[in-house]
Amino acid sequence: RSTLFPYTTLFRSSYINQFGGDSTQAERFVNVLAAASQKGAGDISYLGEAISKSGVLANAVGTSYEELVANLEQLAAAGMDASTSGTALRSIIANLEKQSNNEYKPSVVGLTQAFQNLGDAHLSTVDYVNIAGKQFFSQAMILADNAEKAKQLTKEITGTNTAEEQAKTNTDNLDGSLKSLASAWEGL
Repeated sequence: RSTLFPYTTLFRSSYINQFGGDSTQAERFVNVLAAASQKGAGDISYLGEAISKSGVLANAVGTSYEELVANLEQLAAAGMDASTSGTALRSIIANLEKQSNNEYKPSVVGLTQAFQNLGDAHLSTVDYVNIAGKQFFSQAMILADNAEKAKQLTKEITGTNTAEEQAKTNTDNLDGSLKSLASAWEGL
């Protein structure tokens, strides 16, 4: 049984499959989810649902798993529900890829950089509607406004062992509790 067992129950192999990974990368994916849920507003189940809606297209344009999760956390922080966040991000990526300006194409500059470029352009609401569509322009504005936060979070959740550390702490606490119980039982 993996030391990451509490996290693997919330983790689905489809997250890895969407990014063309295999089971050898499961710990990386679980650690990213644990770290992001610890540092961000969206928990693991939130991220899982949002990833299921946006992961395939994000991967297709070259977005790393960590970068996708960091951007989804920005939508979570803005109070967006998981399904809407994932669907919005998928739609926004598709619309950005259709742009003639390569500075806005995630496949050319990267997802977060595309949002950074949108923010740096100081676009109007009408421009965001034209770029992202009527349904998800506000999410595009949120992502553009929070691109720096997404870049920082991407760095913080890359290469982390958060789930492993949390699992060790939980195991240590369980071991300590069992020893206390055994001692109490022995005393009784």
